[in-house]
Amino acid sequence: MRFAFSGTFARLLKALPWRSLAGIVGVAAVVGGVAAEAQDGLAPLNAPIAATAAPQGLSVLTYNIEGLPAPFAWGRSDAARRIAARLAALRAAGQQPHVVVLQEAFGSVQQEIGQRAGYKYIAFGPDRDLKNDEPMSDSDRAFAAKARMIKGEALGKWRGSGLAILSDYPILRVKRDAFPSYACAGYDCMANKGVLLADILVPGADKPVSVIATHMNSKQASGVSKARFGYAFDRQVATIGKFLAANLDPTAPYIFAGDTNIGKSVERKAQLEGMFAALPRSVTGPTRMVLATCLNDASAACTFDARDAAEKAYKHGKDWQVYADGAVTHIRPLAIDVPFGPDKNGRMLSDHIGYTALYGLEQAKPIVTTVASL
Repeated sequence: MRFAFSGTFARLLKALPWRSLAGIVGVAAVVGGVAAEAQDGLAPLNAPIAATAAPQGLSVLTYNIEGLPAPFAWGRSDAARRIAARLAALRAAGQQPHVVVLQEAFGSVQQEIGQRAGYKYIAFGPDRDLKNDEPMSDSDRAFAAKARMIKGEALGKWRGSGLAILSDYPILRVKRDAFPSYACAGYDCMANKGVLLADILVPGADKPVSVIATHMNSKQASGVSKARFGYAFDRQVATIGKFLAANLDPTAPYIFAGDTNIGKSVERKAQLEGMFAALPRSVTGPTRMVLATCLNDASAACTFDARDAAEKAYKHGKDWQVYADGAVTHIRPLAIDVPFGPDKNGRMLSDHIGYTALYGLEQAKPIVTTVASL
């Protein structure tokens, strides 16, 4: 496979002494050798520069594709086909994300995006029928007893989780779990939301990198009170924490991506960060959200192809990518690309921005100890 890079990312590679560890994703496609004007509500595509050898590293796109079925939304199948076509165009230019984390891939057309875009390895999250049998507490029972059918809370699961992980690199292991059936609020209860983990064999890492996908309960959009959507979020955070404690290798690097529905909520942000901090890990450190690192930490020296769109996604506060080192393989963000952002007229293929984070992988140097002569 050959890779071609957009100009911004190419300059980044030239500036890095460890550029062989960078996997670059641009926004390039060429029609007749000329940059193609967008026809899908996205920014114009850029012409790629000369191809270079396929590098090591990891690039991860997270994208809520707004795959709600009718009558909740209209025209989403066509949008899904355009999303798949754009990913295929990136692949044709050698610039596709290595890994794609989708949310709201509810329908068959949305679930075909990976295949249409040429991804060899695909994992889906909980389907409509997967159940979580966590025991209920007294407060859980009290919460469940107040479920309202008119708000979608007592109608059962109409759809699966909508989660999917697409990968160019081999997926070696998949684990998934649904949130408890009562651990939801409002219209969100009609989807069997949960968490999905895929261990991916990434070149340059000492062991598989765990990629974790989720989509958590919305707030006002759920149609119920803050007390209800807040309680549901609490229980979902607890479920994710138990799931990761049971299934995440404490020595492996990981990337957690998805629609957290945190927004500007200080409480929700603290809850999720507390969950990460409590995980049994061999490597400890603060929660690192890639957009926060790249936008706010000057020492990170990340490169952007569309900084305004990245800042908009960051201010939106819902689409997270959290990254964590392993015991040997360390992850360093290098760049942010926005292949699914607004065009000059503000049009998008979803109500969310889809952004890609490029990570370099670096091996820890062995520690050499000496014993002084007696």
